Amino acid sequence: MALELQANANASLGASFPASFPASFPLTRCQGTACFTFARLIPGTTVTVVGDSGHVYGPATFVGFNNASCAVTLRETDPFTPGATTTTVIDCTKVESISYTS
Repeated sequence: MALELQANANASLGASFPASFPASFPLTRCQGTACFTFARLIPGTTVTVVGDSGHVYGPATFVGFNNASCAVTLRETDPFTPGATTTTVIDCTKVESISYTS
């Protein structure tokens, strides 16, 4: 029964795309302004990020963005331990704002 429902769902989803829709088009859950911004941000840029929980990350160095997993990697220098750094990975869909200088 469950397999039959899944097969019907797949068939109806596949039928909803226009014929010109490219089969290789990357369907991703990484949507929104923050994800769009991180996808175009240059690694090495200094950023301050506010999460949807209100937590502030940074100032930190933007290391990279993985569009497949929505992961944003930031690296912060620990102000209390000279020479120590903290690497943080956050979900771009959980970001409220990004500040950076272009």
